[in-house]
Amino acid sequence: ARRKDLPTNVQVSKRLAQVLRHSGRKEGLYVRSDGYALVQDVLLLKSVAKLDLNDASLRSAVENNDKQRFSLYEGAQGRLWIRANHGHSMGGVDPQGVCGNPVHELGPGEVCCHGTLERHLDSIMSLGLK
Repeated sequence: ARRKDLPTNVQVSKRLAQVLRHSGRKEGLYVRSDGYALVQDVLLLKSVAKLDLNDASLRSAVENNDKQRFSLYEGAQGRLWIRANHGHSMGGVDPQGVCGNPVHELGPGEVCCHGTLERHLDSIMSLGLK
C-alpha cells in the first residue's frame, strides 16, 4: 500500500518512527541523548506538520500504538516530550539512556522477557543481547 493509502494511525506511527529514530536531527530537531524530543518541536517539522496533528492527536497515536513504539512524559513547565523506545540509528542517542541498564540477574519475583526470531537464539545465548 502507498503511504497515503494507509490508515491515519499507521501513517502517524511510521512518520514518528522515522523522525524519532532516524532523521530528526537532519530535519533540525533537537533530540536529547536519551532519545526524547519536545512534542511541540516534532509537530513543527515539515514532514510531521503535513499530518495535521496536535498534542492531543499525537498523544492518542502514542497511547494507542499496539506495539508501544513510543514514550511520552511531561517535563518541567508542563512541556511534553516524546521518544521512540527502540531502533535509533541517529548519532548522539545513547542506547543506555533509552533502554536503561543491562539486566545481569533477576531479583525474587522479577521476570525479563525478550522476543526474537529462532535463528538468532544461538547468538543471543552465547553473546547476550546487543
